[in-house]
Amino acid sequence: MTAQKQKQQKALIEKAIVGIMEAYGISRLDVERLIELTNENSRVRFVSLRGYNSDKSLNTEVANQIVNINASYGNMLEKDALTLNNVVLGRDVVPMVETWDYERYDLNGVSVEDFKKQVKEALEMALFELRNPKTGTRESNDIWLNKALVFNTNTLRLSLFGSSISKEVVQEGVFKKVKSAPKTVAKQIIQKAVEPRTSKLRRFTIDNLNGMKMDGETLNLGGGQTDGLDLKA
Repeated sequence: MTAQKQKQQKALIEKAIVGIMEAYGISRLDVERLIELTNENSRVRFVSLRGYNSDKSLNTEVANQIVNINASYGNMLEKDALTLNNVVLGRDVVPMVETWDYERYDLNGVSVEDFKKQVKEALEMALFELRNPKTGTRESNDIWLNKALVFNTNTLRLSLFGSSISKEVVQEGVFKKVKSAPKTVAKQIIQKAVEPRTSKLRRFTIDNLNGMKMDGETLNLGGGQTDGLDLKA
């Protein structure tokens, strides 16, 4: 990295730190400590998010999440490539198209049977795109503080990036039906059939940073709109 790029990156990180301090009402020391704990060379392997609220449920679901922030993305891609290259659609995926839960989707007036046909027709292209993921970059409002923390300057929210290890639902949520193209559903079915490692990668948007403390290799955070540490021991 050139000196100019290093200077620019330093300025972006400073902007993110100030933004986090203002948005979450915490000190610079706390933000810097959080960054230090989640850096690649730290002893933290897992982050526990207590009382996490899912945006997809419009914050009605409350769950305790364990996230692995030390997973090697490169290694995951290599192993997934081998797994996806061995997929046989007719044997591994097509039977799942018939039994898939379509109640979660807004089919926009299309019958389930017709939508299933469209999903089957999209399977080959979906598998091709999963085998050849796009690597291009696009402009965003994200500032990456390290490989685990990202702050969005538009939403003013901090997110944790990592591999989902476990999820314990404390309060059931209400999820709206989503509009998904047949190819998107085809990809979801393929991923469920083969369970690629990268399919567990998530961005967990954090609404509070209460109760930050270490427990061995695990960093405990609040995470939800309320102090998640009070929801369940």
